Amino acid sequence: MRSSLLIVAAILLTGCTHHERQAPLLSDITQLKPNLGEVIRIEGTARYLHTAGPSVAGKDFEVRVYPTNVWDAKMDGTKVIVTGRLEDSTHSTPPDPSLTPGEYWLSDSTWKLPEVKK
Repeated sequence: MRSSLLIVAAILLTGCTHHERQAPLLSDITQLKPNLGEVIRIEGTARYLHTAGPSVAGKDFEVRVYPTNVWDAKMDGTKVIVTGRLEDSTHSTPPDPSLTPGEYWLSDSTWKLPEVKK
C-alpha cells in the first residue's frame, strides 16, 4: 500500500511543474514591467541568433532566454511556450554582457511545444 502511494505521488509530481500551473501567461509588452522578478510564461516564436543565443518573440516584444543552451538554431521559427523568471538589466545583473540597458530576459527557463487544438 505504501509503495503504491509513493508511485501515485511521483506520477502526480512529474506531470506538471509548480511554475507551469502558477505562472501567468503574458501576451503583450505592457505586461512585462509589472511582472518583473516573477515567474511568467510566454507563448510565442522561438528565435535563435548565433551571436545572442535563444529568445522568444511574443506579439509585440522579444525576450532573451537563459540558459543559452535551452534550444539551438534548429528551433528558430517554432511555436513554443517558455516559462522562466522575468528579469531586466536595470534591476539585475545580466547573465551576458551583450544585453542592452533595460533589456528583458528569462532566467531558469524551460519550454514546451503548445498543445495542438482540435
